Amino acid sequence: LVHLADLVKVFSSSRLEKLFGDVGYHLSSLNSYKEYDTYQKCLLRLSSWKGLYECLDEVSVDTSSHISHVERCMEVLFTLLPVVKSSCNVASGDTSSVEEWSEAVRCLGKAPQGWLLDFLKVCIHLIAPLCQLFPSKQ
Repeated sequence: LVHLADLVKVFSSSRLEKLFGDVGYHLSSLNSYKEYDTYQKCLLRLSSWKGLYECLDEVSVDTSSHISHVERCMEVLFTLLPVVKSSCNVASGDTSSVEEWSEAVRCLGKAPQGWLLDFLKVCIHLIAPLCQLFPSKQ
């Protein structure tokens, strides 16, 4: 899944729609797979976040049609993010949750701002002052 961006370059739009649909379905069904242990599921989610990041990072006019599919996959992955109760996870040696959250934040940071605000239900009037302080690179 880390190589999704490479597939975006060679697949037709109809094939991309099917591919991202399959990825979204597989990810949403991940918790029901008994053959994967917790760590393997985490690695699959990490790989997915990294692949989606690369898709967003390489967006061009030719490939922008797949963004809605990437957004749907991010929505599914977001619901699967592990709950991190405290920093004791890192102290106990379990860094996979922190790594997964880091990849998620990195990927969400590349997402189109309008979609992200809507997805996270952030009121635009709350961030307008911040946007003036930290203008985005368009």
